[in-house]
Formats: sequence, C-alpha cells, structure tokens
Amino acid sequence: VAKHFGIHNLRSTLIGHALYNILKFSGNKVFSTNYLGDWGTQFGKLIVAYKKYGDKTKLKDIAYLNSLYVKFHEDADKNEETKEKLEEQARNEFKKLELGNKENLELWKKFTDISLKEFMRIYEILGIEFDEILGESYYHDKIDELVKVLGERNLLEKSEGASVVRVSENVPPCIIKKSDEASTYASRDLTAIFHRLRKNPDSILYVVDMRQSLHFEQIFSVAEKLDITKDRLQHIKFGLMKFKDMEMSTRKGKVILFEDLLIKAEQEILKIIEEKNPELKNKKEVARKVALSAIIFTDLQNNRVHDVVFDWKQALSFEGKTGPYLLYTYARASSVVNKAKKIKRSTKITDLKEQEINLLKKLEDFYNKVEQSALQFAPHILAEYGYELSQSFNEFYHSCGVLGSKEEGFRLKLTEAFRDVMKKVLNLLGIETVDEM
Repeated sequence: VAKHFGIHNLRSTLIGHALYNILKFSGNKVFSTNYLGDWGTQFGKLIVAYKKYGDKTKLKDIAYLNSLYVKFHEDADKNEETKEKLEEQARNEFKKLELGNKENLELWKKFTDISLKEFMRIYEILGIEFDEILGESYYHDKIDELVKVLGERNLLEKSEGASVVRVSENVPPCIIKKSDEASTYASRDLTAIFHRLRKNPDSILYVVDMRQSLHFEQIFSVAEKLDITKDRLQHIKFGLMKFKDMEMSTRKGKVILFEDLLIKAEQEILKIIEEKNPELKNKKEVARKVALSAIIFTDLQNNRVHDVVFDWKQALSFEGKTGPYLLYTYARASSVVNKAKKIKRSTKITDLKEQEINLLKKLEDFYNKVEQSALQFAPHILAEYGYELSQSFNEFYHSCGVLGSKEEGFRLKLTEAFRDVMKKVLNLLGIETVDEM
C-alpha cells in the first residue's frame, strides 16, 4: 500500500480473480483474501519521508504518498552513508510503530486509509470483489503465539541477534524476528497460515509473483516442521508485466499506472467505434469494456509463469488473439440472434457442413477446458480455448448462412449455444460482454 496501482501490480489481481471464478464454477467452495502489504519496514521509510519532507495539507491522495516513497529512495541512493543512516531511521520508526507509538500509528492509519480508498476504486472498475480484505497488520501482534510454538518444538535459533528457523542447507534461514524484536514478512505470513487453517481448507493458494519463490519455500518448510502438510500450501507463481524498452520500478517512480493505461486504451477503442459504428449507443461504456478486455486478455492469454510484454497495437486489435476480437465475435453472434427474435425457428437438421461440425465439437470441449484450467491453476488454457472457439464461430458464420437459410432454426440454435458458452468463458476470465460494437 501507499503506492500507485501500477500495471505491474495488476497480474496477481487478474490471475487471482480468474482462478477464483474458474475454481468456483468447477464446484469448489472458494474464499478470496486480498492480503494487503500494510505493515513492515517500508512504513518506517514512509514515516521517515513524511517527517522529513511531508506537508499535512497535501496528505490526501496516493500520488503524494508515492512521491514521498520515491523521495526517500532518491536520497538513500546518493551515497552509502546516507543510505545506511536513512534505513536505520526507517527501522527505528517501524519499531516504534510496532510498539504502538501514537504518532506513527496515526500516520500509518492515514496512509492505509488513503491507499485502500484508491484500491477499492480500481477494483470497482475491474468488477472485482473479495470475500475478505485483511492486511499483514492484522497479524503483527499475534506472532508471539507462533514464537511460542516454534520454541516448544526447539526450532528457534539465534543468528546475529535475530530469531530464525533453519530450513535446509540450500535455503537461507527463515527470520522470525529481527535483532530488534520487530516482526518480519515471514513471521506475519506464518501467523496468517494458522488463521487461515481455521477454515479447514484443502488448499491455500498464494497468487504472488515468482520473485517471492524463496520466501514461500522458507515459510512452507517451516509450516511443514509444524506438521502443516506442505501440499496444502501452494505458491501460484507468475512472471512480470513489462513494456517494450521500459523497466518499471516503484522506488524510482518509473511506473505505468493501470488507470492511465485504461484511459489510453479507451480513447483508441473509441476512435475505432466512431469510424466503424458512429451510431452505436453507449459508446463510452462499450469502449471501456473493450479496453478492459484488451488489458485483461493480454495478461491471461499467457502462461502465468511467463513474463508479459504489453504491446499496444496487438492488445487493441480486433483481429487475432485479443480481448477485442473475442468481444467482437460475441457481439456478432448476439446481432444474429437479436435479428431473429420474431422468426419462427425450426430445428430440422439436414447434412451438416464441416464448419458446423467443428463448432459443435469445440463447444462440447468447454467443460473439459474449464477442468484443465482449474486443475493446473492456468487461466491461459481457458483464454486459448476462447480464442479457438471464436475462430470456429467466425469460420461457421462466413461459410454457413444463418438467417433465411433452410437450416435457419438449427443454425440459430448453434449461434445461441456459441453465445452462451462464449459469455461463460469471458465472464470466468473477468471480462464483461457487449451485445453490440
């Protein structure tokens, strides 16, 4: 928290939401937790920055908080002496926060309230809700229970003043408490595991980027030493979101904001709509849904373990493997069905064309693809299926006349079936449909 919602922050949200939908649709009972990073040394840094450079009258939005965070690191990067001094101050301020210092708690509350207000606005744009929003801060004063259990099992050791648990020869020790007795990311995560296990889940899935792989290897190994089956805890890792010729860094202020990306995508889509269908009603609403589809599908069509390079031209195209292409195909099917509302429908079937058979087979594969996506925690399988299904429908549409044909009744049913399945695919991926474009 206390930072902009950048495009590079988006992957865990989009992948997690798609997996939530897919697993739930597959018959599982799923509980989604938005686990906020609202505690830790970074708050010490932010408190130091605010006390050094802050202006109370400007403490109103996420942009100001982010500027303070960037300013701290700009100063810290000047030289090693300055860096050590600032980081020591940050550790001290965070320690004061953990001990309940009133001034620091008030600042922390203000920082997190501003952040959450901004995040909830972004989640609303994306159409994403959570069953629970609970940050690291919830667990910081519950770590003593963890320390007690680790001590009783003779798992805790002292290393350079810190309390650690040895994991293995090839993995660094898991730090439970720092030398100044401050909690750590690992100790808060381990305490959170005990909290989550009260719901008796079959699995706890952590949708977090692969740079945290070592962290999860450490805490899962400690959990196993506490008789928590390692198979119950799974790191659903993913690669990074990148833009051509740009490395993103919140610390350096080099961030592409999700909302800036969305607005630009909307503007580009709106230009296309004005050119192709200027009489379309609710053009701005349609443009936003299509823009969101471009961003979401660009992410989810990739195997999650791979990095994603965002390409404007490709993402916004109405041709090829893109969100706009899938939505356009859905809208095309909707147009056919809507035009046929008053037409008598016969379901008499004569000889089927190759394109009709291919579309039927592809439709039949829907539940199999959902199952594969669920078992492998892989939204890209369903995204790929959606693209192939759209291709099959367009081949059918161009080769087989629907309205006015002898096989109109059957072909309308086939078009309706495509539309129903396509809507499910898009919705499971977190994409809203449009009936007209």
